[in-house]
This record gives sequence, structure tokens and C-alpha cells, in this order.
Amino acid sequence: MSMPNHQPDSEAATVAHAGPSIDAADADIILRSSDGANFRTYKFILSFVSPVFRTMLSLPQPPGEAAPSSPLPSLTPPIITLQEDGHTLNKLLTPCYPGYGVSLDSLDDLRAVLRAADKYDIQSVLDSVREWMVISPLLQINPLHFYMISCAQGWEAVARLSATKVIETVDFCRLEGAQRYIPEMEDASAGAYHRLLEYRTRCGAAAQRVLEYYNWYDEKTFRQLSECDGLISQYWGGAVPAALCIHGDEVQILRHGSDGSRLM
Repeated sequence: MSMPNHQPDSEAATVAHAGPSIDAADADIILRSSDGANFRTYKFILSFVSPVFRTMLSLPQPPGEAAPSSPLPSLTPPIITLQEDGHTLNKLLTPCYPGYGVSLDSLDDLRAVLRAADKYDIQSVLDSVREWMVISPLLQINPLHFYMISCAQGWEAVARLSATKVIETVDFCRLEGAQRYIPEMEDASAGAYHRLLEYRTRCGAAAQRVLEYYNWYDEKTFRQLSECDGLISQYWGGAVPAALCIHGDEVQILRHGSDGSRLM
């Protein structure tokens, strides 16, 4: 990736050195971001990962620009200017190359890369983002955002996992005004949010049944389910015993994230 000489102090200048895999000396196409970062890449890679780029590159391309660093008159490869900024394009294009994965540092990164991957129909990046969401530390911090995003994308497994994290960490009763709204709700259905609230109600009922069973347990009929502690503690009001009497339906709801009903 290279930068025009007239923008040495811009944000794009920082982006320009973020990934050597998108700064090929023998590139046959340049993607230019909205803030002036040049991504020197190959048509065959773009065509392989994206049917949108494949169609775009099948059209006649404008001639490149004069290369000021060359001692002989020459042109750069054709340049296509895109609407995304350099930071987003770097995050989007890097995992298109073999050996590189998705690297997202914030919800803003996640939103921007998903929008771009959807726009250019880059399924490999969408798959990588889905896998990243399952293991991302941001899931524990922003589970409601992850739930809405996964519902909008149709990613059932991520939605179920996110729903369990929502129940563990989000106290709906204490949310007020604007706290009840997040931008990702615009892309998911009202039904998805309704089903999340229904799931919370089922978890509460399951936790209540656990507490009712607790006073007659014996060591042989109880088993340790420490991963349920966070869910049940909201209804217990304090520390939860490590050994809990969980029956079939309660195990399915509290441990696996759903009783089998649809979440998305």
C-alpha cells in the first residue's frame, strides 16, 4: 500500500504501512480509499473473493496516473476509488490474502468491515468475521451488540452464544432511556429483540426452579455446572453454590443458551 506524496501527515499515511501484503510492487490494480490511501493489489485476488469486484474489473479501466518516482515516463496501474476509508479497507482486504485473518479492535471496526464485506459480497471475510465473533473478548463487553449483529446476518450459533452472554451481563431492569437502544437494532428485526426478552424470561423461570430444587439435593444427584453461575446469580441475589440441581429443561436453557426455540 502506498500513499500520495501530498498527504504525509494524514490518517491515511498511517494506514499506508499497516500491511505489506497490500503493497505489491507488481500490482496490476490500485484501490484508493476515500482518504487517499493506495492499496496495490492484484485483479485475480479481488475477482476470486468478490463477485462485485469481478464485475467491476471486467469493465474498461481508466489509465493509471504518472509515476513521479520513476526516472522514465510511466503510468501506475489503473486506480479505482472506493467510498471506504483506508482503515476499513485495510481491515477488509488483509484477510482476503492467504495466511491473513480478520483483525478487529472495536465495534466500529466490526460494523465497518461487515458493511463493506456485505457491499462487495466477500463471503470469505464474512465467514472469518463470524468465527472471530465467537472468540472475541468484545463479546463479553458488548453481548447485546453481538446478538443484534448476528441476528441481522442470520448467524444462529453466534446469536445463541451472544444471548447467553446478554443474560449474564445485561440487567434490563436498570436500563433507562437511550441505554435500551443500540444502533445495531436498526438492522435486526423487532422479533429478534422480542425473542431475546422471552429467552430472558425463560432463564428466570429456569433459575427459579433450580432454587426450589436446591433444598433437597444430595451429592449423587447434583453435578457442578459452574458456567451457569452467572445466569442464576441474578435471581439468587448473591453467590451461587457450585453444585446445583439442574433438571433436563433447565440444563438446556441455562447451559446451552436456548430450549430449542428460535432466537433470531
